[in-house]
Amino acid sequence: MMCVNASREILSRFNMFRTFNRIASSFRAIDFLAPIAVMTLLLVHLDSHRFPQTDNLLAHQCLSDRAMIEQVRENMVGVGRLNSDVLSAQSADFLRRLSAIETQVAEGNTDLALSLQNSL
Repeated sequence: MMCVNASREILSRFNMFRTFNRIASSFRAIDFLAPIAVMTLLLVHLDSHRFPQTDNLLAHQCLSDRAMIEQVRENMVGVGRLNSDVLSAQSADFLRRLSAIETQVAEGNTDLALSLQNSL
């Protein structure tokens, strides 16, 4: 739970920072931390779909996490376009693919290998 909460805090700060500062070279560390935070959240949500019959403590936060992740992706796309920044563009594409996998699994496609193949 600590990693989940820390990831949300990182993504919240990333969104605030990149909404007002679109210069790619500014505080580059956040551009490296944001994809890791997204992976953490999505892996936790993916894992929660493995055992749907058990109590999922994060189910009520899944939609808000997905919205935050989408906002992160949009900010990365914006920075990538504005600055011709390859890191931001590739990170945004990576987040899009990971989100697609989580969506497929959430919709009942539990064959993760098939999900990976279709989204990549």
